[in-house]
Amino acid sequence: MSTLQTILLVTARSSQMQPFVQALGKGVDLISVDSVSEALNAARNRKITLAVIDEEVAQTAGLDIVRRLLEINAFVHTAVLSAASEADFHERSEGLGILAQLPVVPQPKDAQHLRGLLDQMRP
Repeated sequence: MSTLQTILLVTARSSQMQPFVQALGKGVDLISVDSVSEALNAARNRKITLAVIDEEVAQTAGLDIVRRLLEINAFVHTAVLSAASEADFHERSEGLGILAQLPVVPQPKDAQHLRGLLDQMRP
C-alpha cells in the first residue's frame, strides 16, 4: 500500500504560481502556508516528504527556513525558489542537502522535474 506523499509549500505568493502549484499538487497531499510559524507547525505535526520554500517569507530568508525545518525533521527533502546564480546558491546552501534550486516564478515543468527528483529518492 503506497502512502500519499505530503508536500509543504511555504510562500506568500502561491496565487502567482498557480500552474506550478497545480502541477506539483497532483496525486499528493499539498499543504500551502504563508508564514514561517505555520511551516514549522506543519513540520512538527505532519510527515512532510518535501518542502518547497520561497526565496523569502515574511522577511525570513528561504535558506533560514530550511535550517529551521531540518532541526525539526532532518529527513525532509527541500527545494528553494531563488534568483541567485547557481554558484552563489550552492555556496550559501552548502551542507543543507537541498534537492533543487527553482526559479522565483516556477513553472509546471519545474514541478515535474522536482517530482522526478523526489521519485528517484524513494527507497
